[in-house]
Formats: sequence, C-alpha cells, structure tokens
Amino acid sequence: MFKTIIIFLITINLNAIQINIKPFEANFTQTVTNINKKSISYKGNIYFNNDKNVLWKYLTPTIKNIYITKNKLIIEEPNLEQAIYTTIDDKLNLTKLLNNVTKISNNIYQTTVNDMKYTMQINANKIKQINYKDPLDNLIKIDFFNIQNNPKFSKNLFIFKPQNNYDIIYK
Repeated sequence: MFKTIIIFLITINLNAIQINIKPFEANFTQTVTNINKKSISYKGNIYFNNDKNVLWKYLTPTIKNIYITKNKLIIEEPNLEQAIYTTIDDKLNLTKLLNNVTKISNNIYQTTVNDMKYTMQINANKIKQINYKDPLDNLIKIDFFNIQNNPKFSKNLFIFKPQNNYDIIYK
C-alpha cells in the first residue's frame, strides 16, 4: 500500500509540472475499496508549494504525515513513534511520465506509472479528484475540497523534524 501511495504522490508532483498546478492547500478524503466492496476512508489535508514539495497530513482514522521533497520521501507515524525515510530514485522516468500525461476530455487527464493508470479531474488548474487501482486491486479515490490557491506557508511546514523518541527507519 505504501509503495502505491508513494507512486501516487510522485505522480501528483510530476503532473503538477505538466498541467501547471499552482501552490495550494486543500482538504482531502481518500477512499480505498477492496474487491469485496468494503471501504475505508482517510481524511486530512494536503499542502503543495512552488518547490514541488508535498505534505499529506492524514488525520483520520489514524494520524500520519507524508513529506515529499525533491528526491526524499518521509512517512511519519506519530502513534507508532517512527519515521520511515526513503529515497525517490530513478525507477520513475520523469521524462516518460511527463510525456505520457494525456488529456482525455475537458477536465479529465490520465497517466500511467509502473503499469498503473491514474485518472485525474482538474478544473481551472485545481486537482479535484484522482482515481486509480492499486496492485492489490483496491480502487482508490481521492477527492480534494476547500482548495486554496497560492497560500502563504511557513518556512518549516515541509521540513520534518523527528521527535527524540522516534525510531528512524531507512529503506
């Protein structure tokens, strides 16, 4: 599941370059539905700045923060007192991804990354929804709302500082 989230987060980051998404903050609901039609929903906030940094703050049903900066991804799980650091490597060919973003209809775009197809609804350069199927055949739908363009972010918002009691995991 984390690998899918990582690929998805990179996809948003890269597509933002292609479709000219401005810095924004928004609330989101991410619904995961399995093949038996059972679902779980996650809610939180997303922040995206001019430097293409992304911070996903999952608030329910559990707290989790995902920081993405250039070639680094950090997953903070405060309830587990841990942070997972990983490097975003060249497994995703940036040029290939950017060249494969396709406009399907008026506000619908598609891209494929590592054999996974992502469909995005974008209105007035605002991401409204993203849909994809993960490797476990779960359907993932992420809705964005209360979108604020060009917000003022604190300098430290995208900088992760682990607590002293955290276990640090490098992958």
